[in-house]
Amino acid sequence: MKQTLLLASIVFFVAGCSCSNTGDTPCANTSECPAKSVCLAGFCKESTGASCTKPADCGLNEQCVSGLCVAGGTGGGTGGGGGTMVMTGTGCDPNRSDNATRDSDCDGLNDAEEYSTVYGGTSHTDPCYGDTDHDGILDGVEMGRTSTVAQCSGFVADADPTSKTDPTSKDSDGDTLEDGAEDKNRDGRVDPGESNPTRVDSDCDGISDADEVNGTKGCATDPLKVDTDGDGLPDGVEQGVQAPGADNGTCKYSATLFDTDTATKTNACGEDSDGDGVMDGAEDGNHNGKVDMGELDPKAPGDAAGPAQTACATGNLRPVTIHSTGYGDVELALAPSFADVSKVGDGMAERGIAFYDPTNQIAGFVISVTPAGNDANADEALGRVKLGSVSGSLVQNFTTWDNFAQSVRATYDHHGPGDLKTRVNDVLKAYLGGGATGLLANAASVSGPYKVQAEYVRRTGTRSLVLVAITPAASYSGQQLFRVDDTAGGTALAQFGDFTATGCEVFAASVNAKVDFLWVVDDSCSMADSQDAVGNAGNLFAQKLTTAGLDWRAGAVTTSFYADSSAFRGFTNASNIMKTWFDKNSVNWFGTDGFATEEALVSTQSYVQNTLFPRTNDPSQNKLRDGASLHLIVLSDTEDQSPGSAMTYASYFMNYDGSGAKATVHGILCPEGTSCNDEDTVGTPGRVQSAIRTTGGVIGDINVFQGTSTQDRAQQANTIDAIVSAAIGGTGHQLTRPPINATIKVAIEPNGTKGTCFVNDVPRDRNNGWDIDSATRRMVFYGNCIPKQAGIKVAVSYKYWNDNSPDVSGDPCGGMCVAPYVCEPGTKACVCAPNCG
Repeated sequence: MKQTLLLASIVFFVAGCSCSNTGDTPCANTSECPAKSVCLAGFCKESTGASCTKPADCGLNEQCVSGLCVAGGTGGGTGGGGGTMVMTGTGCDPNRSDNATRDSDCDGLNDAEEYSTVYGGTSHTDPCYGDTDHDGILDGVEMGRTSTVAQCSGFVADADPTSKTDPTSKDSDGDTLEDGAEDKNRDGRVDPGESNPTRVDSDCDGISDADEVNGTKGCATDPLKVDTDGDGLPDGVEQGVQAPGADNGTCKYSATLFDTDTATKTNACGEDSDGDGVMDGAEDGNHNGKVDMGELDPKAPGDAAGPAQTACATGNLRPVTIHSTGYGDVELALAPSFADVSKVGDGMAERGIAFYDPTNQIAGFVISVTPAGNDANADEALGRVKLGSVSGSLVQNFTTWDNFAQSVRATYDHHGPGDLKTRVNDVLKAYLGGGATGLLANAASVSGPYKVQAEYVRRTGTRSLVLVAITPAASYSGQQLFRVDDTAGGTALAQFGDFTATGCEVFAASVNAKVDFLWVVDDSCSMADSQDAVGNAGNLFAQKLTTAGLDWRAGAVTTSFYADSSAFRGFTNASNIMKTWFDKNSVNWFGTDGFATEEALVSTQSYVQNTLFPRTNDPSQNKLRDGASLHLIVLSDTEDQSPGSAMTYASYFMNYDGSGAKATVHGILCPEGTSCNDEDTVGTPGRVQSAIRTTGGVIGDINVFQGTSTQDRAQQANTIDAIVSAAIGGTGHQLTRPPINATIKVAIEPNGTKGTCFVNDVPRDRNNGWDIDSATRRMVFYGNCIPKQAGIKVAVSYKYWNDNSPDVSGDPCGGMCVAPYVCEPGTKACVCAPNCG
């Protein structure tokens, strides 16, 4: 919390009042006082009868002295603007020469500063009484003192010396709640369950702490929670609060905290106002307090029937467990099956989380690291080194749900032997050093080869996040593939302080979205040794398209088109025809007698501009169709040799029609810095890769498509799946908010699908089910589970993240902590780091 009081210039002020406490017996120590009395500021004071060890044990307007609670002040206190005093017989005297070394009331402030320091222009603290303003908190605690100059009894050290309140005012922030009522244990720190005595609105939800405690706006809400009942709707939205908020000086309010329809209100203290089983925040999908098109009404119990009830009722939601570390600045949403979770560190500080799912044999970690190089691609390159023995990389640049644009997703094959937990621990030690703590215990009794999925997020110039999930390659298919993707595919990771809410969307299905695919194939002689890769890519692609709910066509152009205008294949929606292009025994084969100078990018640009435009409504023409998205798939074993710069082509594909349309570029390529088929790319820039990264496409390894092993086949399928999913990502229903994929549940109205499908809980399946593109939040259906016609009702429930992180660098304290103190995000307080002694 921030200091809210101002210390005025030092002056000496002596009032004429006397503090003789008529009727009280003078004393030097408690032994001179009657039973149940204590010696306080030179006079015997009767105890209230309650024993104590600290001020929090006593009531307001009491202090703890010699183990007993004592009521009242000294008879002439200066709290709230009174004058200083002379305490007869106690040595409490403004004229003493040794006041700088005396602490008469043992509150941590020496007598000299209590006499001399002015608060708010006129007020002084009382050097003879430890709690000048009678708010239950000692003056020294309010002023951040951790020690006293004197040897005395009853001193209490401030638990958070970086924060201060006004020792001459019972209510430092003016919210009508006394400081001692907000700092309940009166230790000077904002602890869990306490509101902030220096802030009118502790949780910055637009409602003052007093209004929340007193229930002024509706019901008594929690001044420490933006969303008291956890239904996803902020308290202000539920209670009809509008801007401006209660504390615009300290809080940075956003429009999402306020209600746009004050005529209707929901219960901020109960998650389901209409009792229909669906939480208020799930029904009000955009959380604006108004029933908008496509939303359920949180005050109308009859509208949450059918698929909405099946998918969105609270009891039917898919569960997830949130794990967090403040120092690592991480929140991670994991399925409940991850039963083995630990905090990991480098021996100096906490850095992240390690986890293991014994049921599904998935192990991994997320850690905060120092960035490598200029961007997330450099983090990914270092990740391959740290992982060791990886190949067959599949890489895609993306933007995280909380808008970190420098992010990379990657999948690798790992050939190293050894136990699964040992493999994860070895990678952690490669990142954190041999002194890494919190490693996974015991053995998993599972060995490689492995499949690795990783996510690299560059948050700032000084902080990157690395999230890794590893599982045996033999089981990496079907639901196991999705479980790994849910863990390390881009949706499970958040910053510390972010929190989740539930979304429920009910929509009418659309079908047959248009996608035009264009293969860009290297037809030079070096590709003669890669024709198995060519054939495998074409056949897998055709197979995947047959189950996708898309209105698709495919065409092709070769890297020789820049000099041979006949080097193309016209659009077709017949998969059998498309497969012949990749078959060396077919007359339609691309061949390997094209030009040795492979110019994939300029050939593609020329073909699109001069042949495929203008667009048309006639699907029989070899033109791009109106309303169709365009996806390019480059298949080559060498670096592109087009004459223009990499940026020139990347910029073109970001706006290929001149009206803002983006062509997403994908590639099955020779990995950068390696050699394939004697085509040396070492040291050459990744020109095609640059276009792919700019447009958010997928980068696969052509070497993988040469292989015939089970692991190679699985990686081939994963590559084509990723490309098709990215294409689908531009066509399907786009969810309102970025979902945590592990929590998505889908229901379709009965008899609403093309074939037999479990409509009450549609599986995530790329043959007969649904899938989602995490980058675009778009969902699509496959096979039997495709809605049989437009308008079929579909309901989707999911958890999503709320971005509640005030600083991308992971510092909720706003940079106020000075070494050796660090920011503890949970309480937003400066505390001693684990390594500061």
